[in-house]
Amino acid sequence: MFHRIYHPSTALQPSPVLIYLPSGPFFPDRPVHNEDHFISALSGSSHCTVVRINYRLSQKHQFPTPVYDVLTGYDWILENLVSKLASASYHGRTSHTIARLGVCGELAGGGLATMLALTECKAGSKRLVAAAVNNPILDWAFPFGLPATEEEAALEGEDIFQTGNDLLNWWNQLEAKEANSTPKKTTPVRASSWEAYADSPILPTTTLLRAREAFFRKPEDYFDHFASPICFFRSPSAEIIYPTDEDKLASLSPSSDPDSVIPPDLYSDTDSIFTHNPPHHQQSPQNPADLPTLIKRQTYHRVYPPSNSGLLLPHMYITSGSESPLLDQASELTRLTKRSVMRQTRTIYRAEDDEIVRQLEEQDKERERQESDRKVRMNVDAGVGLWSRAAEEEWKPRVEDVGMWLRGVMR
Repeated sequence: MFHRIYHPSTALQPSPVLIYLPSGPFFPDRPVHNEDHFISALSGSSHCTVVRINYRLSQKHQFPTPVYDVLTGYDWILENLVSKLASASYHGRTSHTIARLGVCGELAGGGLATMLALTECKAGSKRLVAAAVNNPILDWAFPFGLPATEEEAALEGEDIFQTGNDLLNWWNQLEAKEANSTPKKTTPVRASSWEAYADSPILPTTTLLRAREAFFRKPEDYFDHFASPICFFRSPSAEIIYPTDEDKLASLSPSSDPDSVIPPDLYSDTDSIFTHNPPHHQQSPQNPADLPTLIKRQTYHRVYPPSNSGLLLPHMYITSGSESPLLDQASELTRLTKRSVMRQTRTIYRAEDDEIVRQLEEQDKERERQESDRKVRMNVDAGVGLWSRAAEEEWKPRVEDVGMWLRGVMR
């Protein structure tokens, strides 16, 4: 692991510090140095000093190694860069202003950036105040998308979930049982972006599942909050089922010798994790029954940040693509962070007059909504929306838009 620092060509001093986390080894055909181009564009448009942390993530360096690398790099930046930028001398004067901090990342880097933003945002002089994430991997137990409830849709508005291609099907009507009966509305059902775009030529779900097998030692690690930061806001959407001895024996043919069965290699070499073969954790009749499986489970909301924690959620800019299998995760992060921002800005009234309390609560709800819209923004681009796989004419305006947003919230 090492860091690379990109200084902006601007007179703004001290410049804000933006941590950039690479997307991860999903595209071995694209050299890492190609990221220099859009990091330079990000630095120029944001007027930030950008520090790239090249965390380790591979079959050899599995989770939680990348988490440790990012946290170690963050501590190094606080000690060696932020303090120096804040106390440097300009035009004969010593500045004691603390440089503002932000974080940016895509895919695995976007998930790590979200983790860092949610945990290093304690109110004080040195904290992350902004995070920009593109197609972040927020929940490694992903084939399970979460449908939006009526309450959540009304709370946040349908604009968050508009993804194109009829991906959202809000109100399904039941057929009238009788000629004069009134059709009833069912619970809003949302198609899964994971299923709709599983065969994406740029980011197929088989690539993500293969990467999951290589990057984790055991399935339980999928649910770690620091690996899957969406679990800060809710319980895991899946649970692990391990087969019994009877299940293992039942998977063998009558003539099979249990001692002769060789378990498959769950962690193939680095190149083969990017093939389109079905992953081992996807159970099928051809796969042995001695592998753990993930099954969907009901989720419940968690209060985050906890009360009296001192954590103040940063500004968030979340981007994805209308044809990305990770669009649902980005939409869910937007919804849940907005919910938490609204809770953090909420005021409890203890007036005796119920009518006065009702009026104050209505005013407060509108203020909460405005604050959540101010602090949390989501943008859905055409296609998959990856910076690291797009042509310059596609990624450059997107990255510069993110940089302009960062400059606005970090000045």
